[in-house]
Amino acid sequence: MLSKHAHYFTSSPDWQTLAPSTSAPPDEELPLTPQAQRDGEAKWAAAWAAQHPTSEYGYGTQVQAIQTRDGASINLKIYEPLHDSVDTNRDKRLPILYVTHGGGWMQGSAVTEEVFFLRELLTHLPRFLVVSVEYRLAPENPFPIPFNDCWDALLWVVKESEGLGGDSERLYLAGSSAGGSLAAALAVEAHEHFKISGLILNVPVLCHPQHRPPFCENGSYDECVGGLLSGAEMFEIWADPFTAKPIGNDQRLTSGKIADMYVPDKAHGDNWRASPLRADLKKLPPTYVFVAGQDPVRDEGIAFAEAAEKVGARIKMHVYQGVPHTFAEFPELETTKRFNVDMLAAFTDLLDEAQTQQTQQRSGS
Repeated sequence: MLSKHAHYFTSSPDWQTLAPSTSAPPDEELPLTPQAQRDGEAKWAAAWAAQHPTSEYGYGTQVQAIQTRDGASINLKIYEPLHDSVDTNRDKRLPILYVTHGGGWMQGSAVTEEVFFLRELLTHLPRFLVVSVEYRLAPENPFPIPFNDCWDALLWVVKESEGLGGDSERLYLAGSSAGGSLAAALAVEAHEHFKISGLILNVPVLCHPQHRPPFCENGSYDECVGGLLSGAEMFEIWADPFTAKPIGNDQRLTSGKIADMYVPDKAHGDNWRASPLRADLKKLPPTYVFVAGQDPVRDEGIAFAEAAEKVGARIKMHVYQGVPHTFAEFPELETTKRFNVDMLAAFTDLLDEAQTQQTQQRSGS
């Protein structure tokens, strides 16, 4: 069935020009083991980081190990402005940006999120204290472990914020793709515990395809055949490609007996922490959602924004017609340039709002 949002699929002119040079040869489209994918990604991420050191945009980094609830150790990559000493004076503490990286819950890193949007953000915005969490990955560590790791790390950041020179009253969450799913779920979870000043969701994965609520269109999975991320490949992120059986127009689509990589326990399939589209969206902080038109998860991103607005959440959405899930990795695209401008404007808006609220609170008005 054709999605009512299908008009967003039509390729943008600049992507039409670039797309042929980015398509993978057929023999490279076969699914790899998660570890093989991680190994390949680690090589290009290391090369990219060497060419784009954080010092270029005025930040130094350190790695902090913390312990999770089950005794495991995970790392946080902390970005701090260079030439600044930690200042615990409340008026001089930095806003905190807490980042959950993408990668389908089974790969990705702090560096891949730098590629997606963080480098551009930190180059042009006022100083932040940034914490990017390296949560444990599926399928070795399925749901709820990645979410729990991110929540435990967020609690640590809030607790230690003063010593880090961060202002926990100006705490922002951001994530791309699967990291957007984690960020959205964290924002809802935090509602009962502490304030989140803003949420940025970049091409977020927001619902297990077998647990979409009735109000969510699903045509974008069917529309995306081939290209940088097909509906089949997105489904394989949820399903084990080594045991599922192919069906449908794209022979990598899967159904029947599903061995989910992220959510192997069917009882958790509709859990809002795994599928934030099913959460109580009234609990969202001010939120911006960025959606790609040629993306399998396009329709759930739009449904999320519409459903949140319907229940009174403050949410704004940008949809970029005719570009794929990972379009922001291509800086030469006019769409990417527009996305960067929109992302910077969103953060500026959220920062200004939080600053205004702080000033009003301190003046007693």
